[in-house]
Amino acid sequence: TRYNNELVFTRRDGTDIPVSFTAAPLKKDGQVLGAVVSFHDISERKAAEDALIKQRNYYQQLMDNLPVPLWQTDTMGNTVWVNKAWLNFCGRPLEKMTGLQWFEIIHPEDRETVGREFWHHFHSRFFGQVEFRALRSDGTFRLILATGGPYLGINGDFGGVIGVCHDITERQLAEEKIRASQVFLQNVVDGIQDGIAVIGRDMTVHAVNRKTEEWKENNMPLIGKKCFDAFHGLAEPCQSCP
Repeated sequence: TRYNNELVFTRRDGTDIPVSFTAAPLKKDGQVLGAVVSFHDISERKAAEDALIKQRNYYQQLMDNLPVPLWQTDTMGNTVWVNKAWLNFCGRPLEKMTGLQWFEIIHPEDRETVGREFWHHFHSRFFGQVEFRALRSDGTFRLILATGGPYLGINGDFGGVIGVCHDITERQLAEEKIRASQVFLQNVVDGIQDGIAVIGRDMTVHAVNRKTEEWKENNMPLIGKKCFDAFHGLAEPCQSCP
């Protein structure tokens, strides 16, 4: 049987040279007399591997120090790495975030949806998004938007999924305030007993109050129509319009 391995030779000048060698038995009449050993200089390959490792470590360190939570899975969907930002957010050590343990920080009501969406996107091999509530280190739940997609390994094969998490709690609260303000303003406008309509420069009706809808109930919906159509039943602008 052949035997393959690698070792390091030292030159006369004291420098090292990495080599690979193959040893095969030398036989005669079925008896092993010794071995034939061949050596191959693998300096270039080793230099390329070292450069690749340094590059990988550089980007790993770069991602680890980004202020945005990042995560990475293997080809089976198990989390194998998360960066410091995600660990700090969760207040958990890395060993408590690997595999599928990260599901533990998800709000119980969201776990089924997150699991379904995660495995759907994982097996489909395309980018996807999912929102869920995650337990932060201070004991509060925050709304998270997770975006992830496939990445390729060194050989160009599917390596797993890599993704980023964004805390969108403040954005959601702001949107809820805007919606509440819009509802409040609409209620105020609807309470006015005069007809009110908001019309754009292109004569398109963008909003009306309840009184206007009552007056023109036979021509509903008004929003989206041209004002001359909505209020006058005309196909072209009124000549008296400014």
